[in-house]
Amino acid sequence: MDVLHAKQTVMLKEAKHVMKKLISEDPIMESLCMVDLIQRLGIEHHFQEHIEAALEKQHFIVTRDPIDFVQSHQLDKVALTFRLLRQGGYSVNADIFERLKNNRVQFGEAYGEDLTSLIAVHEAAQLSIGEEDTSLEDVGRLCRELLHSWLSRHHHHHEAQYVAISLQQPLHHNLPRFMDKTILLRNFKPDKKSVCFVELAEINSCIVRLMNQHEALQVSK
Repeated sequence: MDVLHAKQTVMLKEAKHVMKKLISEDPIMESLCMVDLIQRLGIEHHFQEHIEAALEKQHFIVTRDPIDFVQSHQLDKVALTFRLLRQGGYSVNADIFERLKNNRVQFGEAYGEDLTSLIAVHEAAQLSIGEEDTSLEDVGRLCRELLHSWLSRHHHHHEAQYVAISLQQPLHHNLPRFMDKTILLRNFKPDKKSVCFVELAEINSCIVRLMNQHEALQVSK
């Protein structure tokens, strides 16, 4: 256990250094994607200050010129930003999704096979606030229809399980640390910046598992 804790300390220091550098130097969208990864890995409790800094910076960018933000980013990134900011307690106007609901046919043609964008909007729609977010609810409903339609056409596709789970178990209503990481981290390939976060999550899981085993042993005694 002592060895694991020592490894955890080293890896945590490296990961915090990477996160701090991302927030201060690189395009803010990259740090926001890292926030998403950290939360999916279930290690966000180690990075609360860094996550807050990334969200605050992104909130300023979005609220300063929301139209420019939407036009200069892919739909999945817009939806991810909205979800993380709302989830973090920031006020974000759902009108950024207004243009998407105006032409259902055009939207279906553009995004009907784009699982990443459809699921991102579906996830974002889980944070809608009733009548205040009719645009988001409408687009979220449309995305769910398109995802169900995609599933009906691709029963045996390797992405089918991921789509089905995303529809049944949205991130906002679950605890990522208890979800299947092979599904949760679909198509994720660690790079030099993210590998330390993945290793930290693995070490954390080992520590928790050993602690649970020790507690179970004590109870049995």
